[in-house]
Amino acid sequence: MLSKTKIYIDKDSLEIIAQDSTISDNYYKNIIEILRRHAELYLDVTEEDLDFIRDPKDLNDPGDIYTFIEGKSLPWPSSAIENFAALHDKGKTPDIKANVVYILNNKENVKNLRDKYGVMAIFIEDLNDDVFNYYCSPDIDMDTVPGSAAENGWQCILREELSLLPPSNSIVVSDSNLLTNNKIDKAGVNHFCGLVNLKDLINLLLPQKN
Repeated sequence: MLSKTKIYIDKDSLEIIAQDSTISDNYYKNIIEILRRHAELYLDVTEEDLDFIRDPKDLNDPGDIYTFIEGKSLPWPSSAIENFAALHDKGKTPDIKANVVYILNNKENVKNLRDKYGVMAIFIEDLNDDVFNYYCSPDIDMDTVPGSAAENGWQCILREELSLLPPSNSIVVSDSNLLTNNKIDKAGVNHFCGLVNLKDLINLLLPQKN
């Protein structure tokens, strides 16, 4: 069974999503479906504060998060206060597994997570309903060699496209011919082009800073 995506979201950001979702039934439709079926949600609040949100004293005014979670039939978030604290503690490392996403109302934390760890981190003001959907299909003629003599290959095709994505700390290759793709030059030397292409992809996808 595949593990669900773990979405760490601060309370401010979840409230913004909750408020925006009232604009229409189609607002954040994809994200809501992901939250309902494919994700586990974690908040930057204590267990006590989470219980207060989950069990409001005034049901006539239960709050945006309660209305959003219950109204959309979403699983309730869990508390992850210690993981959020690690975002501000240089001596600790937050959860940076491959199936982790952060949605935060703090640009500095978003930038640090992306640049330092290669984690998918989204500033709440940049969130849109297609943020988890991406398709790249450049139209290139068969005999075209992208780039220049000094630099050519997949990185020249994908650099601009991948700049639209957050950095990643994992990659899945489903092309069985990638590593067997080779070319013999005039001197009879066998060049494994597929390996070069794979290295180009990894260099593009990995964080650009240590």
